[in-house]
Amino acid sequence: GVRVLSERAITKAFGGKRGGSHWKRMKENPGGANLPVFLSAKNLSPYVNKDLRDGLGRRRPYRPNSGAGTAHGIEAVLLPKICNALLRARDEGALIESQKPIVAQADIIMRGLAEVGIIALVDEATGYIDEKKKDEYRKWFQEFIRRECREWEQEFPVQFTDMIYRLYG
Repeated sequence: GVRVLSERAITKAFGGKRGGSHWKRMKENPGGANLPVFLSAKNLSPYVNKDLRDGLGRRRPYRPNSGAGTAHGIEAVLLPKICNALLRARDEGALIESQKPIVAQADIIMRGLAEVGIIALVDEATGYIDEKKKDEYRKWFQEFIRRECREWEQEFPVQFTDMIYRLYG
């Protein structure tokens, strides 16, 4: 019931990867070990508030669709908070040169979230999402009803209908 993003994907989205200095900071400061590599630098610490720090400390185990073993995720609602922390550091001139590409990514992510968010908000408020789904399902089922004389179950393998159900939830 909790929406998560994989830690690895978030780190990759910011153009980062865990390096030796991150592992060293993890050993020196176990409390800082919960922070992603791109937020664990000392100069960013003042921009990571308690809510964000606590949220990043709650790793969420989940099973990826690929069927691999358990992975760890970060609550999806923390992504804009991560971006805000980085953008505040930029706005206050607290960045070092190597952090500027990460913050550029944060800016891109925030603008993308804003664009998609407003579309989703309007669709949700107007009920467009529900109408769209109903329309898709209606067309799909009308096609099958129109062919009522045909035994469509025999025409399509079970795997095909399973994939359709998976696609449309």
